[in-house]
Amino acid sequence: MWLIETLPTMVAAAAQPGDAAPAALAAALRDAGWTWSSWVALVTACACLCAQAAALLVLQRRTGVAAGDWLRSLALVLGLGLMAVGAAVIGPLHAYGRFSLGAHMGQHMLLFAYAPLLLALAQPLRLWRQAFLRRSPSSSAVARTWDGLGTALVPATALHSGLMWFWHHPAAITSTLLDDRLQLLMHASFLLSGVWFWGALLARLAGGREGLGTAMVALVAMMMQMGLLGALLTFSSRVLYPVCSERAPLLGIEPLADQQLAGLIMWVPAGLPYLLGGLWLMQRWLALPHADDAAA
Repeated sequence: MWLIETLPTMVAAAAQPGDAAPAALAAALRDAGWTWSSWVALVTACACLCAQAAALLVLQRRTGVAAGDWLRSLALVLGLGLMAVGAAVIGPLHAYGRFSLGAHMGQHMLLFAYAPLLLALAQPLRLWRQAFLRRSPSSSAVARTWDGLGTALVPATALHSGLMWFWHHPAAITSTLLDDRLQLLMHASFLLSGVWFWGALLARLAGGREGLGTAMVALVAMMMQMGLLGALLTFSSRVLYPVCSERAPLLGIEPLADQQLAGLIMWVPAGLPYLLGGLWLMQRWLALPHADDAAA
């Protein structure tokens, strides 16, 4: 009830900056120009898109491209787009993120939850190996080791959750706001650990009831941790990030309201893929006995 009553006030406080906003935001936009990290994100996205297009052309000439490969290519484009928006050190999201914890958490949401899921669904490495490797992708020891590591769900979950808690420590948030190099490292760690987590989870779908059960446990564990972090930010009676007490007022935003909005972003929209994924896995898990009975 408290959440429903205070949500409009919290959103309004973060969305309607005060008189100091124009000058502060203009200065932030000037500082958030093209840097080396912007070029890293841009070159990475373009390289992936070029490799995907080349792989599709090779497969089209060789055996044809399946409908699933086109859908995975669309997921790759969407995932790279979200990566570019979330990781970019230019534009209004990054500029607001220098002052507002809510905007900063919006970047985290894109890079931690949504972009990794889309990139994992795209499975670009599988398509690239199929198109460009002459021998079987699993014929080398390196490829087998890589495939085994890619399906290791337990360490992937531990790393994914550990990085979430590490980078949301007040000292880490302060450091990334002051240094774009650290911010790029944080963004890259969110993205890569998320791709590993979702890729390992998707690999468990072929493992029957045991694989689906393990995947559900991993999703529930991540969802509970994100909910806990979101609740800590939302219901705290004091500002947990001192840097936000100094910067949020420059936009006319009340720091505690901004922190509560950030908590809601982490709690609800960022946790949505994990919740929906868990419900979908449970539906598949419950349907397995019926499939076995039909086969018998």
